[in-house]
Amino acid sequence: MGFLYAALSLLGGWFGGFFGAYFRKKGENLATKEDIAEITRATKDIEHKISNEFWVRQRNWDIKRDAAMELVKEAGSFQESVLNALSIWLSVRALPPNQKELGAADTAAGLARHKQCTDSFWRAKMVATLVLHNDIATQANSFEASARKVMELMSDPAYSQENYTSRIFDMAKSRDDLLRLIRDDLLGQ
Repeated sequence: MGFLYAALSLLGGWFGGFFGAYFRKKGENLATKEDIAEITRATKDIEHKISNEFWVRQRNWDIKRDAAMELVKEAGSFQESVLNALSIWLSVRALPPNQKELGAADTAAGLARHKQCTDSFWRAKMVATLVLHNDIATQANSFEASARKVMELMSDPAYSQENYTSRIFDMAKSRDDLLRLIRDDLLGQ
């Protein structure tokens, strides 16, 4: 009987050692598997967060770019409408008095186009004010004011070539300054 207990003890010790090592290894593998799952989940969370942050940054930049490009486009149309209206006015002004009525329709069309471009520029300026740097709104207002000074020439009886040239130059410089500020804002300078 002593032999049987010894054999069973030996067999029990061997099975205990084997299964103990087996279960210990299984436990380590399970812990490693759980750690890997947790690391994978954390990695995916980080990737998702970075992806969302990148998407938001990219979307904000897209909105900024679109507003800036619309302002640039409308500033160009606005400036062109000012020059066109002034050109029509100068042409009609040069007509003999008996033909001035012929230019009235052209003048009205030029002024209507200018009004449309002024409204479009104003809307683009308002949108840009929301998403672009404050200096851009200030410069857009300055550009608009310089364009108004050009338009005032049409009601100035003391009109002179120097006034015309000076005000056109001021308007062009103001527009160039606006474009520079927009470029700097988009490029982050």
